Amino acid sequence: MNRTQPLASPRVVFASSQDDRFPPANMLDGNPRTFWSSTGLYPQDLIIELDPPATPAKFVVHTAKVKALSVAACPAGALDTATGGGELDPFDTLVAIDLPENNAATAIPLKLSRAVSHVRVTLSEGYSDYCAVFSAVLE
Repeated sequence: MNRTQPLASPRVVFASSQDDRFPPANMLDGNPRTFWSSTGLYPQDLIIELDPPATPAKFVVHTAKVKALSVAACPAGALDTATGGGELDPFDTLVAIDLPENNAATAIPLKLSRAVSHVRVTLSEGYSDYCAVFSAVLE
């Protein structure tokens, strides 16, 4: 199998909920047995920082009990108030999709014309009070 390599060195810089047993970093660790778990209620937001900024062509996410999600991106430099950025919400929504109940890995094409420094994933609905993200890869 010829698999595309993940871009940059991602790290989760924000999660709207956290359970110490299932921290947000689990979705980036490459281990299929670990995951981030919400603690209930929707929407749930996760923000992933890319260092260095990159122009990913797709977002591959493996979830459980997620019914709907959206992906938004922040252009490189837009959060840097020292260079005139710092808008209230610099994220541009790229895609919003509904997922089947038997959630599995989903590849979401991204149409970006410039490098982004942050990607926000919003889990807007679930099939249960709780949901999980097993992996999130930007390629």
